[in-house]
Amino acid sequence: MRRGFTLVELAVALALLGVLALGLSLLLGQMARGSQEAQEEAQLEADLQEIRARLTEDVLRSTAFTCTGAQATLILPSGIVTYEVSGGRVLRQGQPLTELSGYGGSFSCSGPTLTLTLSRGSAALPPIRATRRVGLSVTSGSGLSQDQVPYQENSGKLGGEGRMWTNSPGATKAGRRCGSRGCG
Repeated sequence: MRRGFTLVELAVALALLGVLALGLSLLLGQMARGSQEAQEEAQLEADLQEIRARLTEDVLRSTAFTCTGAQATLILPSGIVTYEVSGGRVLRQGQPLTELSGYGGSFSCSGPTLTLTLSRGSAALPPIRATRRVGLSVTSGSGLSQDQVPYQENSGKLGGEGRMWTNSPGATKAGRRCGSRGCG
């Protein structure tokens, strides 16, 4: 006698197979969304790094700048450079610095510091601040020696290298302040 599958057994097997297929498709969809979110997060970080590097470099070289809401104008020795937040992108000289869109924000100027406050969607992003170099010189009768003149160190990295500068005639070496006797 031949024994086969009954119609009920076949229906139960197909129902179980359907549930497994549905679970697998939901899992794969969730993994795809997670991967897309991770790629978007990585691109957001890359966008912010590019904006920070370009803005910091231009502000450091600028002799003056002005801010009017969504636009900043910097005067560099080589000419005028404009930054703006427009159409959901951050632009430098009309060219996008960002791969992603959906950005909003504004520029503000306070003394030698230019600040870009950005958001993307409903999320506020950390502000990007860049400070213009202000030269100091030690003159006789000022009461200051070269070792007392403050200096600044850039905490960001531009072009893959940390850049340091000093406001006095001394130099810097490995993050240390060098006085009139040089670096030891």
